[in-house]
Amino acid sequence: MLSQCKVQDKSNGITAIPEFDFPGGWGRLDSVTSLRNNGERTQDRPAAHTQAIASAPGVERVGQPRRKDVMSEHTRARLSNTRTFSGAMTCAMVVGSLLAPPAMGGDLDLIGDRLDGETMMREYLLGEIDRHLDELYEAEDERLAEPVDTDTIEAWQTNLREEFMEAIGGLPDTDTPLNAEVTHAVERDGFIVEKVIYESMPGVHVSAALFLPDDPQFEPPYPGILLPCGHSRTGKGSELYQSGAALAALHGMAALVFDPLDQGERHQLLDEDGDSIIWGTHAHSALGVGAIFLGHNTARFMIHDMVRSLDYMEERPDIDGERLGAMGNSGGGTQTSYIMALDERIKAAAPSCYITSFDRLVNTIGPQDSEQNIFGQLAWGMDHAEYLTMRAPMPVMVCAATDDFFDIGGTHDSVERARRTFEALGYEDRLTLTETEGTHGWHQPLREASVEWMLRWLKDEEATVEEPEDLEVLSDEEILATPEGEVLKLEGARSVFDINAQWAREKAADAETRWAEIGGEQALTEVREVLGVPETGALPEFEIEDLGEEERDGYTMRKFLLWPEDNVVLPAVTMIPDGGFEDVILYVNDEGIGSTAGVDGPLADYVGEGHAVIAVDLRGLGETQGSWDFYREQFGPDGREVMLAYLIGRSYVGMRTADLIGVTLAAGDLLDSEAAIRLVADGPIVSVVGLHAAALEQDLYAEARLNGDIESFVSIVEQPLADDMLVHTVHGALDVYDLPLLREAVGNMLTLD
Repeated sequence: MLSQCKVQDKSNGITAIPEFDFPGGWGRLDSVTSLRNNGERTQDRPAAHTQAIASAPGVERVGQPRRKDVMSEHTRARLSNTRTFSGAMTCAMVVGSLLAPPAMGGDLDLIGDRLDGETMMREYLLGEIDRHLDELYEAEDERLAEPVDTDTIEAWQTNLREEFMEAIGGLPDTDTPLNAEVTHAVERDGFIVEKVIYESMPGVHVSAALFLPDDPQFEPPYPGILLPCGHSRTGKGSELYQSGAALAALHGMAALVFDPLDQGERHQLLDEDGDSIIWGTHAHSALGVGAIFLGHNTARFMIHDMVRSLDYMEERPDIDGERLGAMGNSGGGTQTSYIMALDERIKAAAPSCYITSFDRLVNTIGPQDSEQNIFGQLAWGMDHAEYLTMRAPMPVMVCAATDDFFDIGGTHDSVERARRTFEALGYEDRLTLTETEGTHGWHQPLREASVEWMLRWLKDEEATVEEPEDLEVLSDEEILATPEGEVLKLEGARSVFDINAQWAREKAADAETRWAEIGGEQALTEVREVLGVPETGALPEFEIEDLGEEERDGYTMRKFLLWPEDNVVLPAVTMIPDGGFEDVILYVNDEGIGSTAGVDGPLADYVGEGHAVIAVDLRGLGETQGSWDFYREQFGPDGREVMLAYLIGRSYVGMRTADLIGVTLAAGDLLDSEAAIRLVADGPIVSVVGLHAAALEQDLYAEARLNGDIESFVSIVEQPLADDMLVHTVHGALDVYDLPLLREAVGNMLTLD
């Protein structure tokens, strides 16, 4: 059974929090519509995975009615539905937050009722995620089969941490000076707040507030708690996070609350007046776009900030570096989950309002902002439960709100999965779940329970913690650690966006040097590997569905559906001049072929010039263009699908490049001809894809004409506010190549319009 933790009835939680920028950019969320009909694998999922539903409601909530109806809703969704790909499926949507753009595919409507084109990629990727999750559960069953081998568990933990670190690009150097400075101190009844600035990297300043006990009954060195903030505009200034830190100090522990990137005093993009341009989830994801090309992640910077914050705490003589813990809510819950999994100095942790499961996350609100999606993590076996077990039996309390948009069913599921590992190691008392009624937020009962947990494991004290009703924290002005309220205004300060750009330029230069050393053939092999595009002989043969022909003035148009793999379809047409042809225009564009295949459209012009035409919508374009909004318009209509692919180690550039090559290989069957093929890509999305295809398969094309090609991956990193750049991301591309190198490889065959 789950360890039970009593939570007192304290109903003074969040009522209005306009300063918060919740993950996903949803704002304050009170309700979610129907869950996606995803089937939940009731026949083949490991027993412990489904048992979580029955056992999790045993958590006690003193003074509150037991909400069995909360779980029964999720149970019904999990046990009554079956997965099918025969048609459209519903997906959880936040009421009023998703506005679909106009259809991009024109009026061809080749797909018809075979599937829902708008949700095709979402459903395909969710199916792939299901497959990887099933593999994860099967591996877990094998690992925990009796008799349990603790050496096997420890080896698995070590491997998972290594995979995690590789996926985020490792951490920057920790051997740099912190240059820590206490800028001021403020006294309150029972605690003191020291305002601190230190450097996590040279020139990268962290603004923080250290809450210390001010009661003679507590003597230093105190246990220390790292408290990363969630997505609040004021960062450490949020009353919620100050209250949690003050509560810890009132019970004899030190608590360091620091501003995450682009919150509080750490905005990383300022306008000419010194005001922030973007912040919170928007900024984190904008930083993440550039980081992907580097093989990094926004999490790399955030984890490094936490590592250096722990370094600072260890340096202080009034803090016991052997008794350190971490607790945080929402985005701070994410950060807590990471640092507790990776840093052995953390001896106890309490992540709040974040832990769910990817099974539920991707089927409800979808993948969240950049630092919450680690490249390929579901392919190599890291779900939310793994955050809890990567350092088991290190004590963990999971805090949750019953009506959070981080699905409570997933929370129960992950805690129950993690419980199996804790039990196998003989430490089931070191994992517990505390939940309270309410929507997303670090409600008072969760703050109190978190401090109780820290007292238990860092001070060996069992105590009931009650937050004083008259607790006075610092004002927005009092909490500021810098003279002007922005770390970027300090002398010698650097922005992480600038650091990303510097790293990008350095990597691109190194890649250019390496290309010259190893030669084009080997270099292109490495491009193929980082893209995940198989050799032509290993590409699956398309299934071709002929939808019939239409006679037009001077040519015949025939319609097709091309199936590169199950549940993915590419609408296509051919146009064959009545008088024959000598070559073929293979045409792709960003808007969809329906916008160009009309009687008076540009494709008809090509036919009039004597070319045969094959026009195709690559996956996720035209009739299959998604519309699942990704936080903000900047990241494009298919941003969430791009991040779903990222979670399983794939990219849209790679998948679409494979599609385009596959269509090229199928051209002979579509036209019954071996005529030369001239690739025409119209628009920045397909131009990037077309450049990759032409570089990798130069023998397939007589010409590659690109209209709207972007300058380089480096230019994307250097312009973090540019729109619709997420779709171009390839994880770790700049370790191998940039677009100018591909253009050089294609050579004279390439025409840029």
